[in-house]
Amino acid sequence: MPVFRSLHASTRRAYFAAVVIFACALATPDAQAQTQAQTQVQTAVERPTIQQLANVLQQDPDNRPARWAFALGAFDANRYDVARYHVGQLLRSAQSEDDIETLTRGLSEITAADPWDVSFNFSLLPSTNVNRYTYNNEFETLLGIFTPEGGGDEVSGIGLSVGAGLSYTIALPDYSQLSLRTRVDQRLYDVPDLNSTSVRVALSRESFAIGRTTTIEPFLRLGFDEERELERRDYGLSLSTAWQLGNGGQLRTSFMGESRNYIDSEASSGPYGRIGVNYGNSIGPRMRFGFGVSVARFEPEREHLTYWESSLSANISRRFDGIGALGVFGSITARDYDGIFPATDLIREDDTVALGISYSPQQFDIFGARPKISCQVQRNASNIALYDYQTTDCRIAFEKSY
Repeated sequence: MPVFRSLHASTRRAYFAAVVIFACALATPDAQAQTQAQTQVQTAVERPTIQQLANVLQQDPDNRPARWAFALGAFDANRYDVARYHVGQLLRSAQSEDDIETLTRGLSEITAADPWDVSFNFSLLPSTNVNRYTYNNEFETLLGIFTPEGGGDEVSGIGLSVGAGLSYTIALPDYSQLSLRTRVDQRLYDVPDLNSTSVRVALSRESFAIGRTTTIEPFLRLGFDEERELERRDYGLSLSTAWQLGNGGQLRTSFMGESRNYIDSEASSGPYGRIGVNYGNSIGPRMRFGFGVSVARFEPEREHLTYWESSLSANISRRFDGIGALGVFGSITARDYDGIFPATDLIREDDTVALGISYSPQQFDIFGARPKISCQVQRNASNIALYDYQTTDCRIAFEKSY
């Protein structure tokens, strides 16, 4: 029997009201305020609104009954993207096999009603050093001293990134989700060498278990230069598992392996792999934090391009009423190459430090797309003078899904 369509309307109204009354009782310690809130809710029993439940979730994101009721209301209003998101959130923290069965059946109903997902994104990318020119004005080699490109001066600029994605999803007999995804992204700069187009096609399978969500995805990625000529062809496999922990935190493990193939440079091509672990949790209803570690390996034919890379990252964000979400993030990355860099007697070693802030306004959007603004300062220190650089990069991004 369908999960969403089987609930009688009067049952839903009573359930909505019960959820809101319970949430109001928790959120309003004053007895008179509680009474007023309950009176308002009783009045709304015949006319429950999605906004009431949205207010509950804003105050208590872990309120599972409210999130389930919100998903039901969104489904009734044909807001399938919203319903899919909230059922997905519930699945990630499902507590029993009965939860998994009910929620996956509900997700299958949503998928059957709306199997298509379309997304668009648009970003402005201002940078103080778009070419990543070194701040050194000399490069000393075994063959002599040379002047690096740019002469030690940074070149600022603004890039434009536009993209679109399309996916079609079906529910499998075991209630897992199988999606065919395609995506096209393009970056445009005043400097032609930085212009690029990327096309990605993937087949993704997402499955659910108690406290665990697993995604496996084979993919193909094509890269084109500014003249729309194919310059890179990559294919690989990604695998990730998100574990919902008992303290409300989430642990995510990921692996990605791919074959990188440069059309005009076979010696620069080779296998690439990365493993990572990330942890995230909440501090109250308004604040979240996370950190992660990763290790990567790239093995092209050219030994001086072969490297190990390790990275440590962290972030924290807080939501403010009437303002939006503010965040701080940072990362430290070390990359150690295997071979001696050409024309030197040095094996290249790079250390990169980045620190940034982000902001997402609460009450501002353009055609339903809410912007996210971020800026970061990045400095790369290398024992090869060509790769010493520093830059401040910002991103003003808009994204909308249908």
